[in-house]
Amino acid sequence: MATNIGTLTTRTRRIRTINIATPGTLSVSSASGLPFIAPAIESAIQELQREYAGVFNWTWELIYDKSTRDYYDYLYSADGLVAKWYYKQRSPADLTVFLYAGGPEVENINRLAAEWNTLMITSTATMPTQRNKRLSPSWLTTGCCLTTNFVKPYVYLMKANNWTSLYLVVDAGTIMTPTVAKDVSVAIKNMKAAQHIMFTIPVGSRNEDTYEVALKDFRKTSRVLFFFGHSDSLKGFLRQAGNMGMLSSEYIYITLEPFRSNPMFGNLTSSVEEDQAAYGSLIVVTIAEYINQPGLEATSRFAQWKSISSAAFNYTYNTTEQLSPHVTSTYYTMLLLAEVLNETLDAIPDVDLLDGSRLARLFFNRTVKIDSLSVYVDEAGERRTDMEIRQFNKKTGDFETIMIQSGATETVTQIRPLNWHGTGQFPSNEPMCGYAGNNPRCTHEDASTAIMSSAIAVGIGLILVTVVVGHSWRRCITAEVDGRTWWDLSDWHVPSSMSFTPRH
Repeated sequence: MATNIGTLTTRTRRIRTINIATPGTLSVSSASGLPFIAPAIESAIQELQREYAGVFNWTWELIYDKSTRDYYDYLYSADGLVAKWYYKQRSPADLTVFLYAGGPEVENINRLAAEWNTLMITSTATMPTQRNKRLSPSWLTTGCCLTTNFVKPYVYLMKANNWTSLYLVVDAGTIMTPTVAKDVSVAIKNMKAAQHIMFTIPVGSRNEDTYEVALKDFRKTSRVLFFFGHSDSLKGFLRQAGNMGMLSSEYIYITLEPFRSNPMFGNLTSSVEEDQAAYGSLIVVTIAEYINQPGLEATSRFAQWKSISSAAFNYTYNTTEQLSPHVTSTYYTMLLLAEVLNETLDAIPDVDLLDGSRLARLFFNRTVKIDSLSVYVDEAGERRTDMEIRQFNKKTGDFETIMIQSGATETVTQIRPLNWHGTGQFPSNEPMCGYAGNNPRCTHEDASTAIMSSAIAVGIGLILVTVVVGHSWRRCITAEVDGRTWWDLSDWHVPSSMSFTPRH
C-alpha cells in the first residue's frame, strides 16, 4: 500500500478510533449490493488495522435489514435504517465515516450526513446534488465509474464533430446505462442549438420489431445514435440496422461499455461475421484500461473477496465471473481515506475529526497514489477517471483505443488514427440532402438541372427546325427556276462513300 507512516515515530499521537459505517442491501441485483462490496471493506479493515497499528483503531459496522432483499424496497427504507443506527446503535469513535457503494438512496442518506456534519464517501454512485456543497458539504464520491465520467466523452464527441441532432436509444432492461443516458440527455439540453430524441426499449422488448421502429424514426431525424444497453441488445439492433441499409458511412452508432466482459452488461466480443461487419459503424465509450486491470494489491485479494462473498453473504461467483470494478474501487476508497487521515493528523494533530465538511475538503483537488495508480479527486470531491474511445479493428477482431480523455484535465489525446469507412473523419451531423433527401438545396439543384436540360433540348430543336425550314425554302426557289417540284430529290446525294439512286 502506498502509505508511509515512518514519520509517526518522531512524534506522539494518541490512537484514534475510526468507525466505518456501511449501509446497504443484501440484494445481488445491483453491482453495489453488500455481497459484492462488503468483502472489499472487510479485507481493507484487516489490512489497515495491521498497517496503522498504534496509530488508528479501525472498526466497522454494517447497516442493513435482513428482511429487505429487493433493492427498490431498500431505497425507501435506507434513511430510516441509518437514522436508527446513528441515534441508537452507533459505537463510540473519534471519527464516524459513512462509507458505502451507494445508489438511488444516496440523496436521502446525504441529507442526514449533512445535518450531522459527518463525512460520507460513496464508492460507486453520485448525483448532481453531490457537487452542490451547500446541500452536500461532507459528501465525497470516489467511484471509478461515476456516470459523470461517462458523460464527458459524449460531450467531447458532440462538440468536436458539431453534432447537434442526436438520437438516444435506452434499453430499460439494463442497469446503470439508463442513468448515464439521462445524464447525457441533460448535457445535450445544456448545449447551444443541440436537440435530441430519446427512444426507450421496454423491458422484454428486445426484438426486431422494436428495433425497426426506433431505426425508422432515427433515419428521419438524425445520423448520430447513442445506444445505452446490454451488448446482446446492441448486436440485435445493429443487425436490424444492416437489414435496413443503415450501416453506411453516413450513420454512426456509439455505445457505452461500462465494464468489459461483465455479465451485467454483456460482451461485445463476437466471431459472428454479421456482427463484425456492423462494428464498422460502431464507436465504444468506456473507462480506461487500467480500471479493468487494477494493481497487484487489489488483484491479489480477488480470491479472498470471492470467498467472503460466499461465506458471509451466500453469493458464489461463477467460475468465469469477473469482479466488478466497483469492488476494487471500494477497496481503494478505504486506502485513500487512511492515506489522507494519516497525512492530516501528522500535520495537524488536533484537527477536529467531527467536522465532516472540513475533512471532505481535505480531499479536494488532489491526486493520491494508490496501488501504483493515480486517484484524482476534483474541486467538488468527485473522482475523475480517464476515459477511452474505441474502434473496431477488422484485422485483430477486437476494439482498440483511438482516443483517451484525461479525467483530471478532460483533454483528449489521439492514440491511433481514425478510419471511418476509409476516411479519417466521423460523419457529419446531417447528409448534404437532409435526413429524408428533400433538402431544398438539393431539390433546387435538381429543378435547375431539369430546366437547363429542357432549355438545351428546346434550343437544339429550334436550330433543327430553322435548318430544315431554310433548306426547304431554298429548294423551293431552286425548283421553280428549274421547273421541278420542290420535293423532287433526284439531284440529292448522300455525302459518303456510298451513293443512292432513287427508283423511278
